[in-house]
Amino acid sequence: MTGLLCITIISVALAGGAYSFVTPPPFTLFTVKVVADLGANVTMPCMLMSKDHSLSDAGVRVKWTKVADDEALNEDVILSMGVHKKTYGNFENRVFLEEKGDHEDASLTILDVSMADTGKYLCEITNGMTDTVQEVTLEVLGDFTAGVVFPYHSEVGRYNLDYDTAVLACLAQGAVVASPEQLYEAWEAGLDWCNAGWLNDGSVQYPITNPRAPCGGSNNGPGLRNYGQMDKNKTYDVYCYTAAPKGEAFYVMLCAVVKMCPTNPQR
Repeated sequence: MTGLLCITIISVALAGGAYSFVTPPPFTLFTVKVVADLGANVTMPCMLMSKDHSLSDAGVRVKWTKVADDEALNEDVILSMGVHKKTYGNFENRVFLEEKGDHEDASLTILDVSMADTGKYLCEITNGMTDTVQEVTLEVLGDFTAGVVFPYHSEVGRYNLDYDTAVLACLAQGAVVASPEQLYEAWEAGLDWCNAGWLNDGSVQYPITNPRAPCGGSNNGPGLRNYGQMDKNKTYDVYCYTAAPKGEAFYVMLCAVVKMCPTNPQR
């Protein structure tokens, strides 16, 4: 009887052990910095560290994410599971995984990189047992004065964008929020716009080349009208910046009253 009891206890212990395991921590690799020229193609590295699996195995998932300071603003880039792949947002149809012959390469290639692609990316490879996590920082080099600044407002009308929404709005146009220096360059090139908009330093400004009463007063000279640093929950328009436009850009003034327009509008 005692022998039977011992056998039973041992059997239960072994059965319990069969369902107990410790999930190993993910392979978190050191952060890699990649530098690319504006408009070039760039590849950011990410490798499956476990030699027991390949990216073609069932259940292996690869996900790339563009990481923002505010997690709520993270952008999905690409999701891959076997033959099934999906790209997202501004990355659609211009990103792909290398997936070379060794089936361990999950490196991401971005075509025609823009300034908006600058930032931190996270590659996550999950196979159900062991995860690989790779951080990559992408820096895009370009001439900040060679692009175009343009005003943007919400589809529902003027002054409907808080700062975070303004950032997303510019990204949706393949652009970034303009800096005060970029807006000043645009003003020098002839940009005249009466709507106040966010800039990347958190200030709200607008450029006036032709002073008039509704736009800061006709007695004030040409220049940038500056509201200063504003509460980022308040709503305005936004000034976006896109680098390396195809062809040439001109600031065209549409005037309701001819006498309001400058006699020699600048390019």
